Amino acid sequence: MVFLLLILALGSAGQDDNQAFRAWQLLSYSGQIRARGTYRETESTGESKETEAYLTGLFQLHTQSYFIHPNFMILNFGGTYNPETTRSSYIGIPDYAEKTNSQGLDISALFFRKKPFNLTLSANFNDAIVNVENVSRIRSKGKTLGATFNYGNKILPFTISYIKQTSDQTTLGDNRNFNLNQGVFQATANKSFTSHDATNFSFVQTQNTSNQSDPAFPAPLHIVNNINTLNLTNALYFDRKKNYTLTSSISNTDQSGTYLYQRLFGQEYLTIKLPKRFTFFTTYTWGQTHQDEVFMTNQDLQCVLGHQLFESLTSRLIFEHRQNDQSTYTEQRDRGGLDLKYVKKIPKGKLTLNYVYYLEQQAVTTPSILLTVLRDEYVLTDGQITLLKNEYVNLRSIVVKDATGAILYQPGIDYIIVDKTPYTEIVREPGGMIANNATVYIDYTAMKPGLYKYNSNINNLYADVFLFKNIFNGYYRLFTQDFNTQNEVENLVLNTYVRQIVGARLNLNYLRAGVEYEQNRSNLLPYYGMSYSLYAQKMYHRFFFSCNADWRDMQMTNEDSRREDIAVSFKVAYTIYRNLKVDADYMYRSMTGRGLDMAVQTARLEITATMNKLYFSVGSDMYLSRNYVTTMNYKGTYVQLTRSF
Repeated sequence: MVFLLLILALGSAGQDDNQAFRAWQLLSYSGQIRARGTYRETESTGESKETEAYLTGLFQLHTQSYFIHPNFMILNFGGTYNPETTRSSYIGIPDYAEKTNSQGLDISALFFRKKPFNLTLSANFNDAIVNVENVSRIRSKGKTLGATFNYGNKILPFTISYIKQTSDQTTLGDNRNFNLNQGVFQATANKSFTSHDATNFSFVQTQNTSNQSDPAFPAPLHIVNNINTLNLTNALYFDRKKNYTLTSSISNTDQSGTYLYQRLFGQEYLTIKLPKRFTFFTTYTWGQTHQDEVFMTNQDLQCVLGHQLFESLTSRLIFEHRQNDQSTYTEQRDRGGLDLKYVKKIPKGKLTLNYVYYLEQQAVTTPSILLTVLRDEYVLTDGQITLLKNEYVNLRSIVVKDATGAILYQPGIDYIIVDKTPYTEIVREPGGMIANNATVYIDYTAMKPGLYKYNSNINNLYADVFLFKNIFNGYYRLFTQDFNTQNEVENLVLNTYVRQIVGARLNLNYLRAGVEYEQNRSNLLPYYGMSYSLYAQKMYHRFFFSCNADWRDMQMTNEDSRREDIAVSFKVAYTIYRNLKVDADYMYRSMTGRGLDMAVQTARLEITATMNKLYFSVGSDMYLSRNYVTTMNYKGTYVQLTRSF
């Protein structure tokens, strides 16, 4: 049997492979052996002083080899073993040498790498402590098993894969635990019937079982979700240069278990390249959603006619129609607009102007009701104000999830809700389970005012000047929105604003700096303030220095409150002699404002001596954290010996 597999797998490929047939052949290896001794002491609010001394070891090995022949099986092996005399389980102390607190095994095997059909098997086992933004520490244990089969034939190339994953995460110090058991089966196929088309089909089946134990829950939360998703996409090209294309896609999602959710989605996209440097494209999208006895139908239509005049002026005419229908609610929005972009070379630089205008009409024909919003998508970014789209939200109804619905984020730990009646703001909590710039999905209910119809005017202006090969950039931004033709408005608060931003950036080889003034004259959320940023990095002989600083200071005028976000980090490295190096790091992060007060400082000093591939390090680190409830003060020292090979 093995002989037949070899005949199939190798064929004539051996002509371009010089490796001989062997039962097993090692191709490469690398690794590390390390021993570390650490002493820690910590003090926190309401608790006595704790001290701890322990010894850890680490052995890492990474190899690549083949069995029988490289065209038959390539094996990658990575292993980490981390014996410790003790395990720290008290309140979140950051660990700058996180790799000393990890152990795992990573194996993958690729069969028949040069044949149209190939198979990849993989397994990963890990146990690690992860430092999250120097605010919290999470112990993560997991296991992943996977298999992928790929067949690249000329008739119907396809790929089939299955991944089985289990993980257990515990936040040290506050007893938050998240356990996930997930299985994902995926099949994809691609087919072109002619040279003028391409079709892709995919099927994904996901089975999630999760348990969350959290101080916010009276009992552990158990969630079971089974999700089946079908996707079919077809592209038609009506000419060889693909100037005329029609792309169609349809997908269906069916979720069962703890949360029932169904969605049918279809889209048509047409692109036409016209004479005289004109282009036209249109998109039509239709979707139907069903969750918790709520039925929604959405329709979106967008048409854009564009023109390129020489290389300097780009213009677009835009029309959009959007309609949202629920069983007791209908909303329609139509808007037309103009987008102009002008680029001009000027002495020593370039000028860019961009103007966008929209005339929008929005209407609701249903009396005031309790509106149910499902899977409203938001991106949470530090330093930016994110408001929920609807007014008068029931704060107790807000549920924030990840894309799969398996993770329920918790208020006060992962995010903060700020009441800005009639609107609601959501802020990401650093150190929680929501990463910066992460996408979350929010369900909530809101009182939707009814029987309104109005027109709004939206103006956006962008002006940039780039000088001296983009070393200097000055810019101005203007965003305005006002309303007219208010035929009917019942209990609706319209957001009228004039938002202006003036800023400058300097970009040198080793230095980037920026300053910005922002003013938002709004009847809902007025504010003004300054933002500063600095990034410097310099290598001079044996001295390395880097600095990264951001400061955003805003005055919320309608609240008579100040919002401040500061993040500063320094790194200094100096090689005293060729084999003696000093490293120092410092980080400060604070967020203050209405409903938010958090500050963290971390510092580390390390001296490393090198002899051949033997490294000896001695260091000290510090951690100070405070919030509304607790204050944490940590100090530690360590000695470490490392041998790489």
